[in-house]
Amino acid sequence: MEVAQKQALHRTLSTGARPSLAKLEDATNAGKSGHNCTLIVTEGDSAKALAVAGLAKLGRANYGVFPLKGKLLNVRTASVKQLQLNEEIKNLVHITGLEWGQEYRSEADLQSLRYQRLMIFSDQDLDGHHIAGLVINFIQANWPSLLKMIPDFLQRFATPIVKIFPSRGSSKVAVQEFFTQGDFAKWERQQPTDWNSKFRAKYYKGLGTSTRDEAIEYFSNPERHVLDLVLESEEDADAVERAFEQNRVADRKAWMLKYDVNEELDYTRASATYSEFFDKQFVHFSVYDCQRSIPLLLDGLKPSQRKVLHVLQTMDGEKKVSQVTGLVSAATSYHHGEESLVKVIVHMAQTFVGTNNLNLLQPNGMFGTRLSGRDSHASARYIHTETSPLVKEIFKKDDVDILEKQFEDGQEIEPKSFAPVFPLVLVNGFKGIGTGWATDGPNYDPVEVVNALKKAIKGETAPELLPSYRGFSGRVYALNGKVVSEGLWRVYGSKGAGKGLDTVEVTELPIGVWTDDFISNLEEKAKKTRLMMAIHKCEDHNDEKVHLLIGFENSELLRLTKSRNVTETIGLYLGLRKNLQSSNMWLYHPPEVGDELGEPVLQKFEGPADVIRAFHSARRPYYERRKAKMTQKLVYQATVLRNKARCIKMCIDGSLPLTSLDSESLKAAGFDSLLSESQSSAAESSGETPTSKAGFDYLLNMPLRSFSQVKVQELGLKLEKTEEDLKRLESKGIDEVWLEDLDAFLAAYKKAFPKLPAASELVLAAKEEKQAQAVFNQERKRRTKGAFDEDDGVQSFKLLEKQTVPQLRDLCSLRGLNNSWLGRSKGDLVNILLAYSSKAFSYRDWAKMQVDDLKAHLRARGLPQAGIRSDMVSRLDKAPFPEILYAISVPKMKQELKSYGLLYDFSQEELAERIKIVRQRRAEEETALLLLTGDELKDMAREREGVLKIGGLKTKLIERLATSLVTMRSEDLGLIVVKKRPLSDGFQRWITAVQRARRELKIVGFCGIKKGTPFYERADQLYQEANAAAEAVANSKR
Repeated sequence: MEVAQKQALHRTLSTGARPSLAKLEDATNAGKSGHNCTLIVTEGDSAKALAVAGLAKLGRANYGVFPLKGKLLNVRTASVKQLQLNEEIKNLVHITGLEWGQEYRSEADLQSLRYQRLMIFSDQDLDGHHIAGLVINFIQANWPSLLKMIPDFLQRFATPIVKIFPSRGSSKVAVQEFFTQGDFAKWERQQPTDWNSKFRAKYYKGLGTSTRDEAIEYFSNPERHVLDLVLESEEDADAVERAFEQNRVADRKAWMLKYDVNEELDYTRASATYSEFFDKQFVHFSVYDCQRSIPLLLDGLKPSQRKVLHVLQTMDGEKKVSQVTGLVSAATSYHHGEESLVKVIVHMAQTFVGTNNLNLLQPNGMFGTRLSGRDSHASARYIHTETSPLVKEIFKKDDVDILEKQFEDGQEIEPKSFAPVFPLVLVNGFKGIGTGWATDGPNYDPVEVVNALKKAIKGETAPELLPSYRGFSGRVYALNGKVVSEGLWRVYGSKGAGKGLDTVEVTELPIGVWTDDFISNLEEKAKKTRLMMAIHKCEDHNDEKVHLLIGFENSELLRLTKSRNVTETIGLYLGLRKNLQSSNMWLYHPPEVGDELGEPVLQKFEGPADVIRAFHSARRPYYERRKAKMTQKLVYQATVLRNKARCIKMCIDGSLPLTSLDSESLKAAGFDSLLSESQSSAAESSGETPTSKAGFDYLLNMPLRSFSQVKVQELGLKLEKTEEDLKRLESKGIDEVWLEDLDAFLAAYKKAFPKLPAASELVLAAKEEKQAQAVFNQERKRRTKGAFDEDDGVQSFKLLEKQTVPQLRDLCSLRGLNNSWLGRSKGDLVNILLAYSSKAFSYRDWAKMQVDDLKAHLRARGLPQAGIRSDMVSRLDKAPFPEILYAISVPKMKQELKSYGLLYDFSQEELAERIKIVRQRRAEEETALLLLTGDELKDMAREREGVLKIGGLKTKLIERLATSLVTMRSEDLGLIVVKKRPLSDGFQRWITAVQRARRELKIVGFCGIKKGTPFYERADQLYQEANAAAEAVANSKR
């Protein structure tokens, strides 16, 4: 870390005002004799309560308690800003007296510490070990010198994770305690199968499970519960770095691959090194983090998904999602937050494009849409779910008894894996990030996956598959070793939705791109690139379908695409292509069937065909077990039916008197001694054969009414059917049974999701075109009006120099200047804008400018830039006006001339010349009017009877007066007679007076109308004479 960064962290974390530490239970001697003081940091407030209870035994003089809020930050990967803003780190630094960047090399250095021991009091489960590791990492990364001075600065307070109590009575004294799950498992394997009848096991996954009395008991015996964590060698420091350093992913993976599930830390010892803690305890969390984030090859599910499916398969009808979370937590020992479980359920039920191809749960309610993505769903208390009807075709009922069972907290939870009939992991895709590994796989078409598996079963080569998403109308294709998801769009020319516009019609977005995000990102991009763009949502655009019209200025679209393929380039600009990850498929491969102690192994798969081959090998033994189980079940049923029918016959014919029917007589008659069906299944699961429990209860418990000839016939029919089923099962090969299951699924799937007809080419409705044109034109007007209403921003060379070339072109476009980018450099565009902004400058205007701006304007006019400031101003004032090239369409030029009452029926070249003259004259008039006060402007307007409205802003008055003044001095351009709305008599007399005054005084060009000038006085005199003459004529007519 840089020196400056360390200093910044020291100022933020180690100095300044002490943070609020309301939850700190401070030791009495903290800061006075820190070498005797220990700070107990706990996992949350509930653990703090236990530690505070324990202070009754330890005393408060040398022990303090402080609760951590959640998991501590990994300081090795955190930015300086993250460290500065982290309240937990700031609190720990202030409480302990640690100083950021301090080297502790002597006893004198240690005197500043308020506490010289840090005891970690977190849960004994895997997440608790992770918290302990993060605290170790926090100290070792920032103060390694402290650990050399005090090697056992850190301690771990361990508590039992399992306690064994007598099953009878209410004794609260445990007969056995285990600090690791492995130790309990070893003890359990050494006990007889019925140990539950003598003992009960209580699991303490969290410290909150312990009572206050138990906490006092723990702290009464610190030698039993406190484990010193000691830094002895460089190997210990390396163990911490390997677990948390960002650039040691390869080392972390190699470390985890050596994982031994049976190797755990020995908590009977007084101390352990850092390397022992990480290699024997922390590694269990790292592996578990991967197991809960990366799905299993066999069923394609993560543990949380498996728990949800296990519970919902045992329920009928829909349930609220909020209820399901509670049921799952209770039935499967789910140990994480309710919100994360809600997210799991919602994601399993979603059906919109880009989610599931085959939703295992039903989305009864608002489970999100493609507008806002996967997390925009209604509250869990408002939405309901249940298993999908297809679940029974994916997970066969006949496989339930052959699944590997799991037990936790003394109860049976979800199986280690389900056994779908095809690789579900490919159908709905997968994504996960664990410690050291990340996995990502796209969705594939269920029908294609099943057909590929059928080929593998038949010994044929499974084909390579391309990703596929239900309801997606875009394209998915392979390109340069990658798989690309592409939306649908097409570009209309300027004759489409609006003249002068190019319109992009978007009817599909890439997979994983949500509509609202797409529009928001596009608007932000257009804003950054100063691109005129407007978006219109068509009538059929909704939460399931995308239909957008995006309008661009034709010239800007050309600038954007730079003469390349417009359709391809605009697709890239809009982000309508996205790569799908299909080369990082990591999945857990299950252990061999029947290997209860085996652990799943991470394996990388090169593609879907590789997954299908591995699934075929892993799934086939389950069919073998199913056939064997079903055969055993049918043989048992046939034996029972046969013995029952024979027993009834013998009782009826008297060879076996009913009055003397007992076990001895049945045994003497040669009947089979059998276990009950449930006992038989239990015996098979445990691998034992408890023959002592076998007997004749199945015969002795037959009701009396069964002893009839009718019952014999009924049993005979059942026996016949059972033997036929057994014969049929034995005659079928495993592959044949599997193929039948796949065909049954395909039939159900095609019925549930019939193939839709191919979509016809979309024709844009005229109504949509018209609505889109209105939206685009409105945006164009808003943009033109809102940007640079005044020209002050383009008068400064420094401001213009800061603009990009696209921004300069936009400024030119807004002013109707010729901004053709071909051959126009940035300097050319700056010069054009400078010339335009100063087209009517007077000496007074030039005198206000900075020297750099004066030089820029001189350069734009090709004039010398040398000399003092006054010389530059004089040179610009006397310089001829530079030529400005306007870029206006013919209709717009005609409309502009018409607005002044001037003739406009000319060629394009003549119109351009006249526009140049009119704009120059307007600039001159506006410049002169700007020198007048508001009252003078109102007087001028008022004196012209009926000519102009009085009032409004000064800028509006100037606009109105300038228009009339340009008309008055443009007699040479030819005035038109407006028949529909003729000029007022007063206005016409004023125009005539001004024109006569200009001719009499021989004024050419701009003169300016201001009271006190000869021009104004003569014009006003002629105007008054004209008014008098008009009044005399009117009087004579009366």
